[in-house]
Amino acid sequence: MAKRGVLDHPKNLDLAQKLKIMPPFSLGVLEAFWHWTGKYRPTGDITGTDPHLFAVSIRYAADADALWNALVSAGWIERDGERMLVHDWSEHADDAVRKYLKRRGESFADGSGPFDRKVGQSRDSVVPMSRLSRADVATESGQGGDIVTTAACLPIPVPVPEPIPVPEPVLNPAPAMPAPEHGTGFFAPDDSIQSRERRFVNFRTAVIAWWRDANGGSMPWDGSEQRRLKEFLQANPALTIEEFRTLLENRGRSDVNLAERPRAWLATLTNYANGRLDRFGKPERITGASRAADPDAGTWDLIHSAELAPEYARCVDIESRVSLVLKLAPDHVPRDGLADKLRSLITTREHFVSNRKEPVPC
Repeated sequence: MAKRGVLDHPKNLDLAQKLKIMPPFSLGVLEAFWHWTGKYRPTGDITGTDPHLFAVSIRYAADADALWNALVSAGWIERDGERMLVHDWSEHADDAVRKYLKRRGESFADGSGPFDRKVGQSRDSVVPMSRLSRADVATESGQGGDIVTTAACLPIPVPVPEPIPVPEPVLNPAPAMPAPEHGTGFFAPDDSIQSRERRFVNFRTAVIAWWRDANGGSMPWDGSEQRRLKEFLQANPALTIEEFRTLLENRGRSDVNLAERPRAWLATLTNYANGRLDRFGKPERITGASRAADPDAGTWDLIHSAELAPEYARCVDIESRVSLVLKLAPDHVPRDGLADKLRSLITTREHFVSNRKEPVPC
């Protein structure tokens, strides 16, 4: 999709300077940008694109906001009123994109048709001489009557074969690199990369939803938050999205600044595995009015009471502990949905307690 001359084009040099990379690498960024456009925004209208999801899609690991702003300021993304358009996309798009738009009866975002050409003639405007009638030739030449076309009298040229290139000898061949292990390093398979991308997007969506419920409005998010979430997911590879939401809910019920940026607390979110914390970061005792505000307070009381029983130490799995709590629970406690809630709370806590050296107070 990249044309000749893009490598040393002023816009590419400007992009390389803004991203602090070499021009060949910024050309690779542009090529990935155009491939992404052809796949997901074939008309060239990229209005409403999330810069962070865009950076993940093209495998750009640095600051997503800086990348997006650099593309805009360097002129590769243009503002058209309230729209954001890919610069000269109708010229950079390949034939696969053009055929796709033609089949759907659509045009590029700049108004040009799939096979219009802004520079030079359209490929459909050149008509071979063999398809012109004698009247057409006479009209074009300003002559009438019978004419003889010079091209028809010339012999058909015989192609001359090109010489076969002789490969240059290799004096000191480089040793072959060992094949990387499956699913590791830069050569990780696409399914592994896509799985990590989906997990990152799902967890980020959960943070956005929690922030909206806790604070309202849009959540601050830049490259620092993105790095913190990636580090958190790498440190907790077995954490499920349900357990992550429980951690967020426990933080939302704790005595903390709910409007604090996610980059400040994502790394320590596992501290909320046991429930809400007080202002000193310690597990909070729920009493008085705060008990009514916590829907899990009564369930935690049942779990803590069962842990004091001697037989609780013999419960080696989650299901046996749930069964014991149900057995020791008073008769007046409603049983509807209690087992599922117990299972969720115990599972979430055990997931983190098992990885800690010191006992965690209940």
